[in-house]
Amino acid sequence: MGLSNFFNSLFGKAKEKAETAKENLNEIVENVTEKAADVAEDIKETVEDVTEKATQKLEELKVNEKVAEVLETAKEKTAEAAEWVEEKAHKLKESLQNTNDTVENKTEELTTKVEEQKSTE
Repeated sequence: MGLSNFFNSLFGKAKEKAETAKENLNEIVENVTEKAADVAEDIKETVEDVTEKATQKLEELKVNEKVAEVLETAKEKTAEAAEWVEEKAHKLKESLQNTNDTVENKTEELTTKVEEQKSTE
């Protein structure tokens, strides 16, 4: 009996830790994805606002075409950077979801082992 209690206790604690890890990872995935999407959206909006205001000022000041081209290039590069942030956030989300799936699979395996151990007693 002592040995089976030991294994039940051992697997029970491992199962609890795996469940906690799974819940924490789910929360992290949600938070990271949400924050990354917010940051990317904020970057896009800010760039659009700044570019629009700068373009209006340049038109008011009748600045030459070269400066306008530089501004347009800056706008494009910033938009590319925002897209890069979104892409990296998406890849991070996928990676975290894969890790979460692994934790879930390991939790299921552990649960199955515990159940098998209990049924052999």
